[in-house]
Amino acid sequence: MINTEQRLKYWEELSRAAEALALNCTKLLRSPGKFDGNVVDGGQLWESENRITVNLGLSVRDDWARLEPVDPYLAQNLLLNLAAEFPEFNEIKDWRRVTKDDNLPHLVDRLHMVAHRRTFKTACDVSRSWEGGSAASNVPDALSKFLSFSQIEDTTRDFYKCYLGKSLPILGLTPKPDEIVSFRDNLKCGPGGKAAYHRALRAFFNWLYSPASGYPSFKLEDNPMRFLKAPKVPKRKMPAQDEESVETLFSNVDNVRDAAILAVLIETGGRRAEISNIRESDILWDKHVVKAIAKGNREVYMPFGPLTENLLKAWLAEYHPNGGSVWGINENGIVSMLRRLEKLTGIKCNAHTFRRGFASILRRKGVDSLDIKELGHWRSMRMVENYTESVDFEDAQKHYKAPMARLADATSGLQKSDKVPRPRIELGTRGFSVRCSTS
Repeated sequence: MINTEQRLKYWEELSRAAEALALNCTKLLRSPGKFDGNVVDGGQLWESENRITVNLGLSVRDDWARLEPVDPYLAQNLLLNLAAEFPEFNEIKDWRRVTKDDNLPHLVDRLHMVAHRRTFKTACDVSRSWEGGSAASNVPDALSKFLSFSQIEDTTRDFYKCYLGKSLPILGLTPKPDEIVSFRDNLKCGPGGKAAYHRALRAFFNWLYSPASGYPSFKLEDNPMRFLKAPKVPKRKMPAQDEESVETLFSNVDNVRDAAILAVLIETGGRRAEISNIRESDILWDKHVVKAIAKGNREVYMPFGPLTENLLKAWLAEYHPNGGSVWGINENGIVSMLRRLEKLTGIKCNAHTFRRGFASILRRKGVDSLDIKELGHWRSMRMVENYTESVDFEDAQKHYKAPMARLADATSGLQKSDKVPRPRIELGTRGFSVRCSTS
């Protein structure tokens, strides 16, 4: 007779098999081309006609491009139990014949439910064991709920939707930390792209494994991202506009609207979304500020000078927005205009180069960093320092004095075969001095 301990051990094994099958089915669903093997015996995913590069030294679970073998006995028993509870599993006679046409998303949902119930407290009755299974076992549902979270800003939401939409269907909702690392490290992108995937996954799992998600079965201590470090990204200086580059850009625009957009970008330091949504009612002419909704759904005021005032008034004399954006084009239209200017002038030209230029120009003019923070509506001084870090070096370079300038004249006419003259060295002794050359 099977005792309770043996029964629980058996269900533990079944739940692990369910987790492996769910992962394999997810990979099969997301694979863009063919694959070798099946969801029970394992195999190799293909990408189009080329085999995905894998590290053969890793275990199967460490490689997201390969399917994991599952014990056939456990897989068959799991199928029988699932079929007893859920009619849709009666259509599957053998896991080895599962294809993309077998309603995989729904099957994966059920398999995740079993995997989440690793420890069963009583008998192995299917209905009793699975009662109260996690509602977040379905990746699309969990992702949709995360993206609708009110504290996520619109531009950030697009970022999460892009990166999580590509990674979660492969990783699932309960990946191991080493699976996340393996997935991230095998991505065909640079360090910045890998860091972006890591950042998106960290935000999602921190939410999922917290009370904010509303899924009590995901405990904080089980969060797979808790102790994972982000990949290192080489820090580089980002391009920023200066007064000379802005003048060059202005000289290459051929209409008042584009000139007004450039003026608003450089004089307010506003973000692209903030600038593109300006309405006539947002412009407070008497205070020389534009009202906007910034990141975090904050209402902010962006200052502008005489250049912006003159060009905006000239443009609004031609165009009547009737309550809409003052530009007559949307955010993508502004992006296209800036790209045309970049191609025409060779100057890196996007909204953020103007935002960095706004901070850098104010810094050079002696404006205090705290004032720059308020004028650019940044939340921290650290952001101001990041945006103006090039200013300190460039200003210091103006005062640069070459340490060995005295030798410049002696080396100025050298041919390739000439010897480099060596300096004379004075050796001091107790009673006399000797001058000698090292040549």
